[in-house]
Amino acid sequence: MRTGWHDNLYRISDDIKEIIDTLRMHTTPIPPLDDENVDINDDTGQMEKRDTREITLTEEMKRKLLNNVSLFFEAKSYEQTLPSFIDFTDAKNLYDYGYRTISFKTDDDFYETLPDVHICLRCGHVDIYADKNQSCRNCNRSGGLYQITPKTFQEPWYPYPAPRKIDSWTDIFQQIIDILERTIYYDEKILYTIHALWIMASYRQQDFITAPYLQFIAPIASGKTRALEVTSYLAYRGVIYATISPAALCREINKYHVTPCVDQAEFNFDVKTEAGRENYSIWMCGYRKGQFYTRASQENSDDVIRKDVFGFKALASTRDFDEALSSRSIIFNMKEGDPEVKDINAIIPEMQRLRMQLLYFHLLNDSPLSDHLDAIYECSSATGRLREIYQPLIAVADFLDLNKAPIVSFIEKDKMRKIKIMQESLEGQIVFAIKEIMDEDEGYGTISGEKVMISLKEIAERIGEDTRRIGRKINVLNLEKTKTREGKVIDLSDEKNQKQLQYLFKKYGLVTDTQEQSTLDFGGEGNGE
Repeated sequence: MRTGWHDNLYRISDDIKEIIDTLRMHTTPIPPLDDENVDINDDTGQMEKRDTREITLTEEMKRKLLNNVSLFFEAKSYEQTLPSFIDFTDAKNLYDYGYRTISFKTDDDFYETLPDVHICLRCGHVDIYADKNQSCRNCNRSGGLYQITPKTFQEPWYPYPAPRKIDSWTDIFQQIIDILERTIYYDEKILYTIHALWIMASYRQQDFITAPYLQFIAPIASGKTRALEVTSYLAYRGVIYATISPAALCREINKYHVTPCVDQAEFNFDVKTEAGRENYSIWMCGYRKGQFYTRASQENSDDVIRKDVFGFKALASTRDFDEALSSRSIIFNMKEGDPEVKDINAIIPEMQRLRMQLLYFHLLNDSPLSDHLDAIYECSSATGRLREIYQPLIAVADFLDLNKAPIVSFIEKDKMRKIKIMQESLEGQIVFAIKEIMDEDEGYGTISGEKVMISLKEIAERIGEDTRRIGRKINVLNLEKTKTREGKVIDLSDEKNQKQLQYLFKKYGLVTDTQEQSTLDFGGEGNGE
């Protein structure tokens, strides 16, 4: 993932360019060094571990990796990974392994170099330094070091192996499904497919303008936290949080582009608390590319701080607690089950083998999905927000040449489920009450036998709500209110209200397309025709 300093490499001075060109003439870049502890069987693609000895970064390895640094200037994207020369299949805690390399792709091949590499602008020596204020080890002069690879950092996600592709993309997709089937219980097979497509799409989120969320909903002890945990292992830079402050959540998404997997979401996003409102705002801003989370600067009263929080996200909760969040999510209603794998740590080697290939998918310069982004338009039921949610998944399915019929069927069911959620909201109940009152064809003042005005008091009595709250929701629904002696009413003869009600009746699933034209037929009066 390119960061700000990497963009600056394309604006380096002529002196530094000359040093880089000289360095390139005297070095021979090499592909990844390969694992010294692991063989890959050419026939089966399976990893065969030879030993588990700890490997350190030798001077010879360091020299070979530094040879690649001149090619790094051509890289369009990169990732900090485990070195290709260690055994990442061991299920030990790889967070504690002391070395990382920078994996990147040029137009031709994958390479790796080292983090914290600096060039001495005085003598051209290339080496690793903690910071640019140190003296050059070659000429002993200070003040001339220039950083050319990013600083190493402790990843909040499980460390990635150096990227390598062993299997076909279809096989990789099936391996994701296999892991999901053995670690999570779903009562419908299609859910494994949807989950796997989402995971694979998370590695190409740079190709999309919207990022669908996953929402696991279930009572306590029904597998939702396990689903979130597996997602955090397999999705791009997935990190699971039981609780997190808004500042930390914003910083980790903006700085590291993590895929946050937040548990106990109904508490972490509780809008009755300040922290909950902030976390909720971050989630809402992160759905669409180009929408930034903006806050006033605490250091400068005239300045604002804008953070890029776009990206795939997942959460788990005991209930569907917010309509707006649900409309941006693919919801999995979990049920208690007994998955085959009890301890996820037991399959870390298997997941690492899969993750290194997914990272390869992420680092491809030419998007493999570019010719498949329009496949969503073949799904007639996916319109509006549904189209935005499922475009990444349909693009991956089309790229893999999967049978999309079961996926389309799932989308159609999800559409009905989302309509039901909307109907159960207070806004939905208001729209239903208005439609019901109109259908009853009663009340004062009619045109062609239809009611002209509907009072807010009548709506409130029908659904058992306070009139003032109904008034606020009427504003949300973008309906015009009129003051009368009997109180505030909705004037159905108003052309704006007619058009808006047509839209609302359709949105909330109260009319079909064929019914839409006649829903507000006032005998040809005021209907815009």
